[in-house]
Amino acid sequence: MLNHSPTVIAVEGSGSDAARPDDERKISVLVAHPDEVISNGLESLVARMPGTGQSHVCEDWPTLTTRLAGREHDRLLIVSHRMVRTDAAKMSSIRHSSIKVVLLLQGVDNAEVADAADLRPDGFLVEGNISIGGLDEAIRAIWRGQLYVPPELTKGLLDEIQRPSKIGFTGVNLLTPRERDTLKLLAEGYSNKQIATRLGISINGVKRHVGNVLAKLNCPNRTLAAAEAVRLDII
Repeated sequence: MLNHSPTVIAVEGSGSDAARPDDERKISVLVAHPDEVISNGLESLVARMPGTGQSHVCEDWPTLTTRLAGREHDRLLIVSHRMVRTDAAKMSSIRHSSIKVVLLLQGVDNAEVADAADLRPDGFLVEGNISIGGLDEAIRAIWRGQLYVPPELTKGLLDEIQRPSKIGFTGVNLLTPRERDTLKLLAEGYSNKQIATRLGISINGVKRHVGNVLAKLNCPNRTLAAAEAVRLDII
């Protein structure tokens, strides 16, 4: 049976005391979409929400990057998937601004959902299916540090994430900085003792990190984990 409620997933460590949904500060929202009608419509919805403050519109990528690089302190970005589709570098550049990102999809076709899953925003919305209530729910969930997924996208995104070819990619995103360091040294052929020396930690600490790396990458041994690191271009 199809679940008609949005999926809200807690993301460990992503919330903060300074970013509570009940914070007295209003959430400044930036809308980036190439279609003037859609962007102005979203800005109008945002302006009618009680928890939001100023809202602004960007209709192309250069304008968006200029604003993100400037002194403006927008706290949440609703960006059209069309502006970043198949370009993880663009999403990475947005991430450097520390703004929370809602990815706005045109629809739920397989190709678009597959690319959206790779871009890893803080939440998703679908054009043509947005209400004030739904938008408010999405923003509040994301501001609490949760991943927001509307019901029409839930199954497609879960299918993408759970595909065997996606497991390694998803696992890498779950690695801690120290686990990434361990994986890089492991892939270079270092033994546990050598890794311990390089990282300045105990052998037991290395074993724990290696175990976590294998589990997150869904690899049964060090050799396959090293091969996965090369395939995913992280070393």
